[in-house]
Amino acid sequence: MVQRWSRIHDYAKDYLQTVYRYYAKHGVAYLVTYYNLDLENSVYDGNILDGGSYTLTGELSGLKWRKILLLPVYNIGQITPTFLADEEGFTKKDQVSEFNFPTEYDLQPMPHDFIRFEQDPLDPDKNRFPLYQIVNFEKATNTDISFWKVSLKVSYKKEDDLDNHISKLCVFFDYNKRIYDIDKGTFLYRLLQKDKNLNAIQDFYNSNTSLYFLDK
Repeated sequence: MVQRWSRIHDYAKDYLQTVYRYYAKHGVAYLVTYYNLDLENSVYDGNILDGGSYTLTGELSGLKWRKILLLPVYNIGQITPTFLADEEGFTKKDQVSEFNFPTEYDLQPMPHDFIRFEQDPLDPDKNRFPLYQIVNFEKATNTDISFWKVSLKVSYKKEDDLDNHISKLCVFFDYNKRIYDIDKGTFLYRLLQKDKNLNAIQDFYNSNTSLYFLDK
């Protein structure tokens, strides 16, 4: 007689569920504006070693970026300046940091991606903080559900330089953790707001009279 049995705990799946999926949905996030390099719509030479666009931005550049608003990122590291002593004197030109975000976003980080912290899309005049450029990235674990660990350094590019090379304006929809173009994202946010308003109206429903009584 063969005894049939199964494990009570599947530790690997429990670990992924707890650490990654739960953290991606309920962790303390920091909203940023992310410029993701859009190679499909860019003009560059990808067949020659070190080939590419003549310049990163400007009239001679063929590179394009997707501008993603309200992207949540996690574990932002302390900004660490790199001190240099050269003919210009003792300076701290490079400032490096890091952050991570889950692979469930369906977003692939790329070299020459840019990120801006403290971004206010409704009041651009308040955006006085520098851009940071992605210089390195890696997966936290070799699993389907994981986190991207991203390293970055301060960039002296202006946001207007990148905005002249935008291929698509997108927004992150927090309800299902996906990125949509701005028109569809705005439509989904409006639907979500209407759903919240309808749920709020249900609180005033009286089942005895089948009427809604609203407080003045």
